[in-house]
Amino acid sequence: MLTLPPARLEAVAQLCIQEFRQFPPTQLVIVTLNRDGQLIGTTRLLQPFDRYSTEQLIRYMVQAQAASAVVADLSPWPLWSIDPSLQRLHEVDELLAQCQAREIELLDYLCIQGLTYCSLRAETDLWYAICA
Repeated sequence: MLTLPPARLEAVAQLCIQEFRQFPPTQLVIVTLNRDGQLIGTTRLLQPFDRYSTEQLIRYMVQAQAASAVVADLSPWPLWSIDPSLQRLHEVDELLAQCQAREIELLDYLCIQGLTYCSLRAETDLWYAICA
């Protein structure tokens, strides 16, 4: 199980928030980190978050492939799935449940200062953060 000390986790969360704030709040933003919490790259989907159905997001998460250095589209292995607006939490819950059903391991749920909703996941040596 991948864990970070609370102080390090908060630092990583603040880094993600800083990256997220560079984009409009309706954009789906991906922040890619290594296991040490260092920023590798940031990208976003071209359409606003509300243009993607839950099914589309699940498909992206399960099927999309991430490059070793940057995320090409939408990572299938997010570190945090975040909905600050709280308007789509039920869909995020549904998405996480379906990912669990597909045997994608959910390592933990976290509540981090400044983040409304998040879930910890990891795969290989990269962590990903999604903010909608």
